[in-house]
Amino acid sequence: MNGRTAAILVVILGALVAAVILTTPGAGGPGVGRVVPLVGVPASQIGEIGSTDGTIVVRIVPRPDWGGWVLSQSFADDTNASAPSWPVSETTRAAGVRVLANATLRVERNDPAEHPRGVTILSLNRGVLCALSFDDQALGGRVAASVLGGERGTIERELANFLSMESLLAWRDSAVLPGLDASVVTISIDREGDLLSLRRVGSAWALELPVVEPADGARVQELLDGLVGAGSERFVGDKPESEIVTLMVEAGPSGDRRRYTAVIDTSSLVADVMLFKTDGETTTEVAQASMRVPAEFAGLLDIDVVDVVSRRSVATPASEVAGMTLTWSGRELARTSSGWASSEDESTAESWLDLLTKRDADAIEMSAGEAEDVGAIELSGFGDLAMGSVRVRVGEGMLWAAKDRVWRGYRVSGDDLVRLGVR
Repeated sequence: MNGRTAAILVVILGALVAAVILTTPGAGGPGVGRVVPLVGVPASQIGEIGSTDGTIVVRIVPRPDWGGWVLSQSFADDTNASAPSWPVSETTRAAGVRVLANATLRVERNDPAEHPRGVTILSLNRGVLCALSFDDQALGGRVAASVLGGERGTIERELANFLSMESLLAWRDSAVLPGLDASVVTISIDREGDLLSLRRVGSAWALELPVVEPADGARVQELLDGLVGAGSERFVGDKPESEIVTLMVEAGPSGDRRRYTAVIDTSSLVADVMLFKTDGETTTEVAQASMRVPAEFAGLLDIDVVDVVSRRSVATPASEVAGMTLTWSGRELARTSSGWASSEDESTAESWLDLLTKRDADAIEMSAGEAEDVGAIELSGFGDLAMGSVRVRVGEGMLWAAKDRVWRGYRVSGDDLVRLGVR
């Protein structure tokens, strides 16, 4: 809930409490002129809320499989139709039900009348707490209202505004990806066939497409923080049309997973967002809405491999590397329990291990350009465990290293190349 919405709810709650104090008769009891609670239960017992203008019905209902409340819209004469829905801000709803718990009706007659707007409030066990109709216009700061099958009277103008369908629509969560948190396990960004896919592996992140490489944890965390904190500007009726980017995110444990799919038009900044819940092998659509997103959100998704791949060539700790072979010279370097075979081997091996496992690359590219091909380094662990190879190229003061299609460049001097056994 934003600050403006919170302030409005606080003002309404204060006005309603003041109205109770100022208008409740000193000697209560039945009869015209008395002030009665609208719902008569604490805020914690208020459940479903529905509001209509006679054409559209807006409902706030529980959604246990999502773990919260959602708001749905439908035509009043077509309540069986599948209604689009969106999660409700839990903070806004908590403030809203407090307003309802303090709301009152001033009774003026014992016979109800018909009014154009209506609201129904249920308890958590779906018992009817209030079925109220009310007018569009206020007179003297109050609005005519009637309880279904009960009394006719008036309510505060602020309460009438609060109960309106338009007001309930403001309860929708403004987050682009509501409920998203640190439990994210996969992130995929598809730019019209150009797919980038990330997966959490333990406490780290790895690229799965278009290359298989360790990811830069800090860069992925920046992306995550941006996705979790992204807020929409407003809900709209438009749909994405061109320059499409599709974001897919999964979060939570495998048996109880939330899935988010956002289709974004990067030119109009209109996004169509769908929320799903997967319980075992069953996937259910929970909500869908179109919204305008800020340019910063679209900018978050403007990334490619070189932006998120790890800047280290080898993810394995240096201490786990027991040997290496420099294929261009046939030189084999081996580590024993007492260290490297010679001081010269130690200097070369440790120079390579420092560069490959500890140093961040100065540049990352998908090609080493015109750099001269040197050969490859074959790495092994203890027990002759093969650990793969790293291709090496040099040129224009840079040494380039690659295990797959990603080349990491390091600025080097002539002396560095001698220590590495390249020259």
